[in-house]
Amino acid sequence: MRPLTRSAREERRLHFAVAQQQQSRTVAQWASAYQVSISAISQWKATLKVSGIDGLKARTPSGRPRRLTPDQEQCVQQWLQGVDSPLQAPWSLRDVRELIGEHFGVWYHLHHVRKLLIRWGWHCHVQ
Repeated sequence: MRPLTRSAREERRLHFAVAQQQQSRTVAQWASAYQVSISAISQWKATLKVSGIDGLKARTPSGRPRRLTPDQEQCVQQWLQGVDSPLQAPWSLRDVRELIGEHFGVWYHLHHVRKLLIRWGWHCHVQ
């Protein structure tokens, strides 16, 4: 079974919040109905009691923010496509790394430059 997306998990919790007010079931029955553990249902109920329905809404994921702004990422992508590009085709990961570092002061490891390119839809060939 494929894991649920963040929004699907939130939708399931919010549905539970409404349904549990309308129906009387045991924690085990709720757990079975929503295909979660008994402890998850207990946690949802406790959160509802303390924070209300807002407590069950998904929150912004934590983690380190991106080092390039969306505008900077778009600019690099345009350069890769040849729009006003300081890069000469064919370019390498090192070329892209140097370009980002020199223009934006953000120096990535080559492996991360590869991850960025893949996220942007480019295919990378390591030689």
